Amino acid sequence: MHFPDYKEIFDARGGQYERAMRLYPDARAQEFEMILGLADLQPGWRVVDAPAGGGYLAAFSHTPVEWIGIETTSVFGSACAERRLNVVCTRTLTNLPLADETVDCVISLAGVHHLTDAAKTRFFGEALRILRPGGVFALADVHEHSPVAAFLNGFVDAHNPMGHDGLFLGEHTTAALRGLGFGVENGERHRYFWNFPSERAMGRFCGLLFGLEGVDEDTIAQAVADILGRESTRDGVAMRWELMGLRCVKP
Repeated sequence: MHFPDYKEIFDARGGQYERAMRLYPDARAQEFEMILGLADLQPGWRVVDAPAGGGYLAAFSHTPVEWIGIETTSVFGSACAERRLNVVCTRTLTNLPLADETVDCVISLAGVHHLTDAAKTRFFGEALRILRPGGVFALADVHEHSPVAAFLNGFVDAHNPMGHDGLFLGEHTTAALRGLGFGVENGERHRYFWNFPSERAMGRFCGLLFGLEGVDEDTIAQAVADILGRESTRDGVAMRWELMGLRCVKP
């Protein structure tokens, strides 16, 4: 069976994803703050964001660092350039075009579930290679037993023309990282919210972000409420989300 990887998926629907993030740039603020907290960036660091998407994370970092986005998809590469982010384009995440031990931190947010487990391990190995001794690898992605996994491989899979067959994180991920030589300082499931001005906005954002077709915003919003949960806020509505986050250090 063919497994569409990150590049193939976002070559096809990166434009929709970018549109969602332009419409609601602060919706995932708590998610970005979560992984930046894991990374604990220090002034002067050389930081790689891989895959970088449209360069959304960099806007939430207030630490003066050298930020490098790694992307395989032209839509996201162009978006990074528009945001004045230094971006390096490559065909694959399993062969990063950076020299050995030249980076202080590698961040990877919500992209590796689009890689096979073998490709994940190769990407983790590349992160290890480019990190300086003592460097940090901050990884956050969907946990295999979470409601988010059920939403993506259930509702999204049913309404995205390409399907969604994510290969998510779990204890096997921690074992793979340790097997490569990383010291895993912590790994836990982080729960937080994506925030929107209305339920209709929430449905619109998810429809674009996940490439959903043949389903309206109200139906999407109801699926979010049923599978993930949502709460009313003073400013609108908040949908529950979570990722497994790991902070790993190169010896």
